[in-house]
Amino acid sequence: MVKSILNLIRWKNLAISALTILLLKYCVFEVAIGRLFSMSHSTLGLLETFLLCISVALIGGAGYIINDLNDIKADLINKPNKVIINKGVSQKLAHSLYLIFNIVGIIIAVYIGDKQGDYQLALIHLFTIAILWIYSTYFKNSLLIGNFLVAIAAAFIPLVYLVFEGIGYINLFKQSILQGPLKVLFNFSIILAGFAFLLTMIREIIKDLQDEKGDYAVGGKTAPIALGTTVTKTIVYLLAIVFAGSCAYLLHTELDFNPFNTWFFYFYAYLLIIIPSVFLVYDLSKARSNDDYQTASNLVKIIMLTGVITTVLYATNV
Repeated sequence: MVKSILNLIRWKNLAISALTILLLKYCVFEVAIGRLFSMSHSTLGLLETFLLCISVALIGGAGYIINDLNDIKADLINKPNKVIINKGVSQKLAHSLYLIFNIVGIIIAVYIGDKQGDYQLALIHLFTIAILWIYSTYFKNSLLIGNFLVAIAAAFIPLVYLVFEGIGYINLFKQSILQGPLKVLFNFSIILAGFAFLLTMIREIIKDLQDEKGDYAVGGKTAPIALGTTVTKTIVYLLAIVFAGSCAYLLHTELDFNPFNTWFFYFYAYLLIIIPSVFLVYDLSKARSNDDYQTASNLVKIIMLTGVITTVLYATNV
């Protein structure tokens, strides 16, 4: 039962979300404080940061649950061996977990927000819940709208820590969001949010290609069904090129300072982020089977992870 629930909420994806928040705190913000304003300190302690990770994970887990609940028929066609609802977890339990996860996630967010000076910070969690519910209920099988909503929700993950930490830091030290350590955190968070948006769009469209058969059977209007495989792949190609180009542009213009202008960082960025993004175009052009699309989807996950790890490189090279 426990294993089925963990698989239902995609615990590995949630762990990456929590890791993103922890890395932003300990590898970006704390390091930037020591370098730029050592007389200050972060306003979210270890406990509050851990609770923030839990709240984000709970909201994300609830999103996966409602998505699976609303997609049982299609999943039985697309991935019959991986369906959990009605096999490892009953629909009643899944609905209960959805409500509990969201309620507890909001309560934790309100608590942390109140400690930071504004309990209304929890609205970002409520907004995420609304987006994920609207997506899974109305737009999951729509033409690109559903992909866009999921990408927005993914982009919120690095922004959550920025908002909660930023408000507390501003209230305590009276600094602007674009000054000192907060500017470093702001830039990192915005860049990671933008990349999360693009990569999630790419991965969601690839998943639509992979799930075309089941989505068609339930009357879906996803990109592959409405536009055809060739046009859909072309959209992914363009997004991948935009992503790779954005990375290269930032690397050689906006990030022209240590450690981003070092040969080691150039090597890392090109080898593990930019070149794999370009290779994704080739990989997807050859994709025909579900396994092929899964390989492409896994490559996007790897690029996401290597992007998040840039925070560690920042911490170890400033």
